[in-house]
Order: sequence, then structure tokens, then C-alpha cells
Amino acid sequence: NGNLVGFSSGTVYEFNLDSEIIFETPSEYNIHHHMLKSDEGTYFFISAEIEYHDCPVECSEEFSTFPVPWQGDRFVEMDSNGELIWEWNTFENISLTEYNPYYAETYNGTLELDWTHSNSVLYDPLSESVYVSLRNLSRITSIDYSTGQINWNLGESDFMENPSFQNELDFSQQHSAQLTPSGNLIFFDNARYQDPELSRCIEVEFDDSNEPFIAWQYILPDSMFTGSRGECDRLSSGNSLISAGRTGNVIEVDSNNQLVWHLNVDDNHGNHVAIYRTERILNLFPSIFSFEMDQ
Repeated sequence: NGNLVGFSSGTVYEFNLDSEIIFETPSEYNIHHHMLKSDEGTYFFISAEIEYHDCPVECSEEFSTFPVPWQGDRFVEMDSNGELIWEWNTFENISLTEYNPYYAETYNGTLELDWTHSNSVLYDPLSESVYVSLRNLSRITSIDYSTGQINWNLGESDFMENPSFQNELDFSQQHSAQLTPSGNLIFFDNARYQDPELSRCIEVEFDDSNEPFIAWQYILPDSMFTGSRGECDRLSSGNSLISAGRTGNVIEVDSNNQLVWHLNVDDNHGNHVAIYRTERILNLFPSIFSFEMDQ
């Protein structure tokens, strides 16, 4: 409908074409990283949650005698009236024994222990599932929308009590879990702390035994490695649009992994401009400027 939907300073807004606010989330939420408006007109977003718990064994001794703040996440769906429809809280559904020891080892008490650091949420009406990306656990989780039960966890098994799969796919610190038109999972693998550190796009399919395998991938050159941010979009043409996070690069590759378009953005001082997400649109004003003649 031409409205603008986004979030700023922890609040989701929707504006109409007259710049009037027609939706705004309550102040109780601390929204970060991602939100989306579903085809049903509801709003999905990620809100930071903080609870106090004992510091893991990897923490410094100075934090071992009292509870410390853990930051997890709450995934929320809200209707246009601001009423809560659905929610899923990491503290209620993931054991505190499932954590990345790196963030315990580096915890210094100045901020919260960054437990999950989720960065995307997606609702799929066909499977009636919600897909969430938990960056600091190097994990993508599929949740049954009706029951709130976990369908599966995909990712680093060292951070799981009961891994869902034998095949981990060796990704880490991923961003932007999405689905392709064929229903496959596609996301940006930052590959942070991997050896070697080579960021890539991964498309995951499940075989007859429900084990995941990589159906397609595009490995970025080492000059485009980005330890944070990034996105992979599957376009209607079958090409893939890739945002290489902090490197200032956005590329498009075809199904044969051939480069067909490349944007590089630097500031006036030659520094890379970080790009979190990108979106391909036909035209800002399709009804005015787009036309077709003789096919």
C-alpha cells in the first residue's frame, strides 16, 4: 500500500503516505535487528530480554559469586491494534547450558552477557513455522507456530544439549534466515571464528531422511569477509543478491555463480560503508515510469 514500516530506537513504526504514524509498538519492548509485516497484516519483531543468572564456568572468577545479566530474546507477533498474538522467549525454550563459551570468556561486567543475539525472524504460513536466527549460538531454529515447540535446531552442536541433525554444515554467526520460493532455507554465513574465515551464502535443502545438505552456496572472496551483518536474497529471476556486510559490497550472481552486478560503497575518506540489508525493487514509481511495448 506504499506505507513505510521500520523501527528506530527500539520501536516499530508504520507511516502512511502523509507521514502519519498508523502503528507504533508499546514502550515495553526493546526491538533490535529485524522486524517484518506479515501478509496477514501482523507485525513480527525481536525484543531484547534480560534475566539474571549465574555466569558460566568460563567467566572470570570475579563474576562467579553472584548472578549476572544475560541478554536473550523474545520473538513477538502483534496485530494492528497493538495486541499481542504470539510470542516465544529464549529463556523459556532454550537451556542456559546451551551457550557459546566465547561470550562467557570475554564477559567483563560492563554490559549484559550476550547470550543469543538474534538477528532475524520469519513466519512461513505454508509450514506454519517461525524461523529465527540466533547469531551467538550459530544456530537457526524452526518453531511450530501453533504449539511453540521447536521443530529443529540447525547449527553448532557444541552449543546444543540435543542436536537435531548429524550434519552441522559448519556455519557460524549467520544472518538473515529466509526461505526460497521452493521452500529451501537460505542465509548469510558470516563464518566468523572459522578457519578459514570466508563468508558465504548457503541454500539448505533436506533429504528424504530429513537431514540437511547444502544445495547451493556462493563463497565470497576473502576481501569481502564480514564478521557481522550480511544478507542473501533469492530474486524472482533465480539470481541471488548478496550484501557483504561491513565491506561495502553488494553483488548479484546467477545460478551458475557468475557475477552479473556489483556495487561497492565507500565514504569520502575511502572507508567501507557497512550495509546491513538490501532489497531489489522494480522501480520507486512503477505506476508512473514502467511500461511494456512489444513484449
